[in-house]
Amino acid sequence: MTPPRPDARTAPTPQNGETAMYQFVKGDRVRTTVDAGPAWPGAFDAPAGTLATVDSLPKPPGDGYGVILDGDPDGLPSDFKEEELELVTFEPGDKILCPDSSVRTVERMAIRTPGEVAHVLTEGGSRLPVAMCVHANREDILDAHRRCNAAGERVRTDPDPDNPEWRAALDRLTAALAFLRLTDPTVRVALAEEDARKAVQDKHPDAHDFQPVVASGQDGPLGWTYRVGYGAHARYSGVTFDGDVNAYGLYVYRSKVERAFLYG
Repeated sequence: MTPPRPDARTAPTPQNGETAMYQFVKGDRVRTTVDAGPAWPGAFDAPAGTLATVDSLPKPPGDGYGVILDGDPDGLPSDFKEEELELVTFEPGDKILCPDSSVRTVERMAIRTPGEVAHVLTEGGSRLPVAMCVHANREDILDAHRRCNAAGERVRTDPDPDNPEWRAALDRLTAALAFLRLTDPTVRVALAEEDARKAVQDKHPDAHDFQPVVASGQDGPLGWTYRVGYGAHARYSGVTFDGDVNAYGLYVYRSKVERAFLYG
């Protein structure tokens, strides 16, 4: 038997009570190293490099791992040999999207604890499961933009909610936008402003002239001021970055709303 790597898991073999060694544990994030073509025409196609989650260990040892491939609409485990998978890891300096929706910098991979999924250490001392984190480097953000553009083009072309392929494109678009909202400041601000405008116009249909309120040292706006009405009847108010339309009243001057944003 090939000697296990230091981060392997040990588990008892039910047949003879000896110890079997596993490279991965249930819940590990892995990447395929071989192409897995569709089992039948139209079935899911998983090229090498497809991300997946380990769902079951080999039974008996030497058989394949059951892994659930990202994007597979069936969501059923597929069989892969150990040598056909590699553990997803992060490098020092990588940016990653964490479970709390923050983007942090990787310090290093944590020493593997037998029986546990792989963990990563971030600057600031957090220890997080790799399976709950996502690469968020510049190239990952650019790739998400490409996916977003491609999926958006398909969604706009011959929209048909009854078409599975169209619905899949919509799902890809939704996922890419959700990722970009958290990782790309420009997209985050643009989407937040769109949501804030919609929330305001639900309350004040004639709201217009939206202007950002930016505080010194902040990466993005605190929110937006806007105008309701025209001429002598015009009044100003504000909506917060997270879309709270009730945080501020109506004022005669925009500067009054801006001061409320900045100084409370």
